[in-house]
Amino acid sequence: MNQAYRRAGSFDQEELGDELVIMELESQAIVTLNPTGQLIWDMLEESATSDEIQTLIADAFPDVDRDSLNTDIQAVLDTLVAARLATTEPGGN
Repeated sequence: MNQAYRRAGSFDQEELGDELVIMELESQAIVTLNPTGQLIWDMLEESATSDEIQTLIADAFPDVDRDSLNTDIQAVLDTLVAARLATTEPGGN
C-alpha cells in the first residue's frame, strides 16, 4: 500500500558534519540521518507518499538497485515513525 508520510510532533534538529541529528522533544528519541536520509526528512515537511520518495531517490541514484533502495528508504521511514517524528496515512496525492 502506498502510504503518505509527514513530519509529526515537536522536534529539534542539528547538522553535525554531513549528518542530521533529530530529537523528538517529548520522548527525547534521537535519530541520526545521513545525506540521503536528510533528503527523505526534507520531503516530509509536506506530505509525501512512499512512491514519491522512492522515485526521487531512485532518480538521484540511478545505478543503485531499486529494490535495495526501496528497502533502505522504508527502513528510514519506519525509524522516523517509530521515533514519533513522522506519521502515516493511507493513500496519496
